[in-house]
Amino acid sequence: MTKELAQEPALKVCTYCDQEKVRIWCGAKLKDGSKVFIDHKHQRWAGRRCPDCEKSRVQTAVKCDRFAKANILRELESKGFEILSSAVPIKVRKDEIEFTVGMRRAFMDRGEIVLENEMETGVDMVALVFETVRLATPEQISAMPNVRVVGSQTNQLPEDTIVSRPASLSSNLG
Repeated sequence: MTKELAQEPALKVCTYCDQEKVRIWCGAKLKDGSKVFIDHKHQRWAGRRCPDCEKSRVQTAVKCDRFAKANILRELESKGFEILSSAVPIKVRKDEIEFTVGMRRAFMDRGEIVLENEMETGVDMVALVFETVRLATPEQISAMPNVRVVGSQTNQLPEDTIVSRPASLSSNLG
């Protein structure tokens, strides 16, 4: 990184949460020539994403394993959504309208739905992945009639797919 003269604070709209946030060029540039921007808390912007949205995106991506993501994608497809990007946050389309889908783990406790943490901003829908626990012995599992193992060599989980947007859609976003 190289340092140059920093600029005054400015407001910039985050493309994820559509909120105006402080974005300050800290005077540093990366090797590729791109400028490094921070917010008023000295947290780094990630391209057009504010630090809060980037933190939420990374936390969700780390917690959303391939098994949970495969379940979410299967549910979205069964509801008629076209998957545009399976990388977190998931991008889908239905009836020519694009949606951003977040993910939260949840469980039931005495009739209440308990969410893992706060809802993220900048999403149109949230996939609630319910965590349940059932105890069984290996013998009981092998005797169950409708059990299929995914992740084995015969039943692979889907890989992430990213479908680029046409230039006309990308230019309208920012």
